[in-house]
Amino acid sequence: MPTPPRSTPYQYAIYLLSKRDYSFAELRQKMQLKGYDVEDIDSTLQRLQEAHYIDDERFIENFIRAGVNKGYGSLRIQQDLRQKGIIAAEQINLLFAEIDWQTHAAQCRHKRFGAEKPKTPQEKAKQVRFLQARGFTSSQCFAALNISADENTDYPDDFAED
Repeated sequence: MPTPPRSTPYQYAIYLLSKRDYSFAELRQKMQLKGYDVEDIDSTLQRLQEAHYIDDERFIENFIRAGVNKGYGSLRIQQDLRQKGIIAAEQINLLFAEIDWQTHAAQCRHKRFGAEKPKTPQEKAKQVRFLQARGFTSSQCFAALNISADENTDYPDDFAED
């Protein structure tokens, strides 16, 4: 049985992009791992950018929105973006400035632990560890513990309890 012909870099990139959005660097890395020639990769990526199939700004915006909806904090989202090849982008800072991270941390805490504030130091430590593992800073974690359900009952649908 003959082996199927190897796809072109453009076909492979379109196949990947049909599944989900990729950053420029992430798509370059995948194509290099597949063994395509660097010149072919560069021309393919240029062609995809010109057709607006690759757009790092769109990727960043969607990635941050998805991370927030999953209940992740700024540190986790920044780390994940670095792994996707987005190192320093002014757009990240602009989008992060639009988010009230303390309120977001409080919403995540409320979803996981309920409206009551922690009563014991062990409960407080457990909730802080949970929030830090989600990627919130220490100041955001401690601020989230001090926001009671009475002060912040306006939760978005993403955080509605089942």
